[in-house]
Amino acid sequence: MACRLLPTAPDEVRKRPLLPPTNRAPLGPVEDDRHVDENLDLLRREFSADQGTFLLGLRGEGLEWDKTAFSRFERAMRSACEQFKDSDHLDRWMAEGFYYTAWFVRDWTSHPNFSRPEPEQYYNDCIQRIADLADWFFHASHNYVDPHHWPEL
Repeated sequence: MACRLLPTAPDEVRKRPLLPPTNRAPLGPVEDDRHVDENLDLLRREFSADQGTFLLGLRGEGLEWDKTAFSRFERAMRSACEQFKDSDHLDRWMAEGFYYTAWFVRDWTSHPNFSRPEPEQYYNDCIQRIADLADWFFHASHNYVDPHHWPEL
């Protein structure tokens, strides 16, 4: 039996969001362009695992969780989520980075030989934060009631 392709849906159906829109309040003051650009630059370096980044520290020679580097990385991810929450198009490098980070950090650091000098709850909270940010990035809204304060980890 021959395979038959289904007809393409009309444009208005294809453009419908997968999730219903929500009434989102702003999460805080809008960042100036320079600060946003710095965060995107940091995010690009993180996703490329450049020297001195959190992700390189996890899988490089040190195999360590750098709390300061994680905080910078997490803030850059949060900034990108806020900046692109209303965007219909996402750059591939960001989409791949958010996707990769959401599973890689959890899987890599759960290995029994990965050193975890901090309390276990700290790592669990950080891994949950990365998952929450990935959800926010891809779905344009987070799972928390607005206004939501993202506590420092």
